[in-house]
Amino acid sequence: EEQALAGREAVFSEDYNHDIADVHNPTESLEHRVVMKSPWKLILPKEEGRPQTLEQSGGGQFINYIEGPELYHIVDDPHERNNVSSQHPEIVDELEQLIEDWWEPEF
Repeated sequence: EEQALAGREAVFSEDYNHDIADVHNPTESLEHRVVMKSPWKLILPKEEGRPQTLEQSGGGQFINYIEGPELYHIVDDPHERNNVSSQHPEIVDELEQLIEDWWEPEF
């Protein structure tokens, strides 16, 4: 198991709304996709370029919606207070490509 972890280049995640929009199309409820590759963490919204709206129901809001990519240096900024995506567009592009290569939303 340690060997598998040591060989891992990055860790990926996806975040969905608590209340599923369409059981046959889970990506309808997608809010964010995330990749962590030390020392970076990139968060991508489902849609870029316009504010993400929140339709609350019983689930509430656990993670804030974002309008565009957010990049954090998680070693120097573990609380993710300083979005440095505009200072490092090449890192954003590299990590976004990793997410796209990993992402397979179809069952």
